[in-house]
Amino acid sequence: MISGPSRIWPELSRPATSAQAADVYAKLALIRRSLPPVTDLRGWPLLHRQHVTQAPEGCDYDFLQARTPGEVRFAEPVIGRS
Repeated sequence: MISGPSRIWPELSRPATSAQAADVYAKLALIRRSLPPVTDLRGWPLLHRQHVTQAPEGCDYDFLQARTPGEVRFAEPVIGRS
C-alpha cells in the first residue's frame, strides 16, 4: 500500500521537471486554500502547531530541547528501583 504524497500524486515518486513540480505546488496551494482556517486557541492542537519540531530536529517539542550545549547533561538511569 502506498501512503503519503506519492499516493495522492504518483508523479512525486519519480524525478520531476520544474514544470511538474510547479504543477504539484499549485495543487497543494489549492488544497491549502480550501481547508478551513485554524481556530484553536488552546489545548493540544495549538501546542502541537506551535511547538512540535520536524523529523531532522528530532520530532520533539522545542521547549524540551537544550538551548545550549552546556544544558545537555546525561542522567544516569536508576535500575531496579521504583
